[in-house]
Amino acid sequence: MTWPQHPILTKITAATALAAFLAGIPAVLLTFFWPIDLPTADDLATPGEPVVIEALLLAVVWTCWTLFTWAVLTEVIGAIRNRPSRIRLPFQRLAAYLITAITVTATAPIAAPRG
Repeated sequence: MTWPQHPILTKITAATALAAFLAGIPAVLLTFFWPIDLPTADDLATPGEPVVIEALLLAVVWTCWTLFTWAVLTEVIGAIRNRPSRIRLPFQRLAAYLITAITVTATAPIAAPRG
């Protein structure tokens, strides 16, 4: 992932990406796919039914979002305690990049322009 060179732009980019992942995904899912149409027993008999495929895809997306949110919480707690977390989750590397970009650039000094 290539970050902008200026520390403030890096922080804004990371915070925007984190907000988009944490709030944007549930907002889109709840806006376009609520209420959830659960497949009936007849729908499950034919696995190619759109209701079955939609339910499976929604379950996968919600599971991925939950794992990412858990990884972000783990990284935030690790950053507050100033210790790396021992728990390894599927989306932990992405969460670690975003949390580190936000916390490190918040304390990084900005060089004054010469001139």
